[in-house]
Amino acid sequence: MIEFQCIHDADKLPVEWDRLTENYFQQAAFLIHTEKYNSCHQRYYLGRVEGKLVTAAIVYTLRIDILTYLKIKSPLKMHIVGIPCSVSSEGIFGNKLEKEELKKHIYKVEKGFILILNLKEKNNYPSQISLKTLPTVVMSNHYTDWQHYINSLRTGYRRRLKLINQHDSELQFEKMLCSEFTETMYQQYLEVFKRSNGKLEKLSIDFFKHLPSDFIP
Repeated sequence: MIEFQCIHDADKLPVEWDRLTENYFQQAAFLIHTEKYNSCHQRYYLGRVEGKLVTAAIVYTLRIDILTYLKIKSPLKMHIVGIPCSVSSEGIFGNKLEKEELKKHIYKVEKGFILILNLKEKNNYPSQISLKTLPTVVMSNHYTDWQHYINSLRTGYRRRLKLINQHDSELQFEKMLCSEFTETMYQQYLEVFKRSNGKLEKLSIDFFKHLPSDFIP
């Protein structure tokens, strides 16, 4: 028998929440950050079997264009199962069978339209909306640095990449702290946002400047 609980503050999530997560964007520290710098009525569902946390979900509410992916103005309040910052991570995770039970519970208690983002498995509820935040392109990055990646390429690809990079031979890459995020960088983000086919939330400059110190993109 699965028991459900809803928590409205990320800083009140139990320590077992992070143990169940699959990546940093689902963890409590990042969710606390999103509440502070992208507040959109976040709430967190937990499903337990015999006291053990087996599934969980992040839900938030936005007024978005329901046909945003078709570039049609159609503002509508929606409850979104996902990470409130437009990343490709799932907003619902845990054991497969219990995840299905948690989805049923969310459909029952959340009144109105529900959008689930980035489900790994096929959605079994045709009447409910399920979309991808980003294209489903996955690259397994096991390279130690850029040169390691180049050396792993076939000779033909490596030669073509070398020819392309000749024009940018003086470029230098620098890793900076999130606190050094500038207005110029933010304007570049806004330009990308404007060109996006599927606009959900537009993040503030403070969201980027104040990312947690342990944040790794």
